[in-house]
Amino acid sequence: MSNFLEPLVDSLYDTVIMTLKAIPKAYDMWGNLVYRLVEGKPYNENDGSVDTNIKYTFLPLEDLDIKSILDYEYKEGDKEGVKACVGYDILSNKPVWVDMLESHLLIAGMSRWGKSNMINVILTGLMLSYSPNEIGFLLCDYKNADLKQFERYKHVRGKVSSSKEEFLNQLELVKKEMDKRAKILSEADCLNAIKYNKTNTTKMTYIIFVIDELVQVTFDKTCREQLHLIMSKCASYGIYFILASQDCTKEVIGRCKMNISHTIGLHTRDKSDSDMIIKNAELEDIRVVGRAKYDCKDLIEFQSFYISEEQIKALLKPLKKDDKVKGMI
Repeated sequence: MSNFLEPLVDSLYDTVIMTLKAIPKAYDMWGNLVYRLVEGKPYNENDGSVDTNIKYTFLPLEDLDIKSILDYEYKEGDKEGVKACVGYDILSNKPVWVDMLESHLLIAGMSRWGKSNMINVILTGLMLSYSPNEIGFLLCDYKNADLKQFERYKHVRGKVSSSKEEFLNQLELVKKEMDKRAKILSEADCLNAIKYNKTNTTKMTYIIFVIDELVQVTFDKTCREQLHLIMSKCASYGIYFILASQDCTKEVIGRCKMNISHTIGLHTRDKSDSDMIIKNAELEDIRVVGRAKYDCKDLIEFQSFYISEEQIKALLKPLKKDDKVKGMI
């Protein structure tokens, strides 16, 4: 965009947003979506800029030593990766990072072995390390429980979906955004959002769609088919999924895994479940809560950090949404 046109576009944007804010329902549904997902202006809303030196202070589930304190520097707009530190390698004692831009992510294992905590660590770490211009979240939790606590923060677009209708509405928004981004990438002669963000001054916000307890979504045929269709295409447009499941059957995670190359496996009931998550990983032999194996290019066994609800609230307090703006999809 030429320097001559930028002030005109900025002025037009401000006028549109002021108009939409006067219509709460319209603003909730659209006022924050298209602009944040595509334009990527510097984030300074309500002086909510994020410190460029992030210290993770999550405690490991095994109280070993001070390895739980990590430094990670970032600069807004520098999107070589979108990384969250999830714990430390039990062999090398080095931090273990999950880069969300490399693949959709599956987190699976039996209930009460650290799956929900793993999601909490990833979401909190990403929100601390990247501004809402850089990352936005869509959340689905049919239990309306674990993910609900994140709904209050600026990174989260809209409400946590907890029904078939709400989930399909989220997928419809994703499809519309994919269509828009496809046009932008075509005009910019870019194959994907990562290349676009490296070569253009305007940025596409990376969107991460988190689904807690996958079985409740895939139980419905329409939801299952729509999810699989979008997962097969959306990574090129900078939209990624984190799928969490305690049901490790082929019916639930089998087809999803066709589009997933990164998996975190926790303790499983037996070898059959273990092999469905990560072949020959022997997840059934894990005996420590929060211990997991990360299948990326290599298989890494690591101990996850633990973060409490109180820690999440304290760390993310500066990122709470303005109470006057209820939707922000």
